[in-house]
Amino acid sequence: KNFPVDIVILELKKGARRSQIVKTDAYEYKYIISGKVEYQIDNEKYILEEGDSLFFDGRLGHKPANIGDDTARILVVYFFLDSDK
Repeated sequence: KNFPVDIVILELKKGARRSQIVKTDAYEYKYIISGKVEYQIDNEKYILEEGDSLFFDGRLGHKPANIGDDTARILVVYFFLDSDK
């Protein structure tokens, strides 16, 4: 099937954190290019550093926080779900 894919580089400045939980209609792949990031997905927290990656269902509530000393750079790939289902 042909589903839309979106690829972005997300930069989080030192101390940046999303205040509210977000959800997307996509599976999400995150690859940490540089920095140290905490990802909260539902009630679980994951600490990711350069070279780490994470794949999850974006329909679960999630939010990132830069917990490192520098700007974090993250490659993000969204695999959008079929909107007809």
